[in-house]
Amino acid sequence: MAVYWASFVRRAMEGKVREEKRKNAMKMMDESRRKTRGVKFDSAEVVRSLRDVR
Repeated sequence: MAVYWASFVRRAMEGKVREEKRKNAMKMMDESRRKTRGVKFDSAEVVRSLRDVR
């Protein structure tokens, strides 16, 4: 059985890139969550005010 190393390495690298992108996305989400901790936000109020402006 032949092993196609180029495709094996390519798939392994693509998997690692996807994993790193996910890690970075999680870090960014955690950071933004940390920045907004304790902030009360009422989206319904914002939507109402935007509709009233029209």
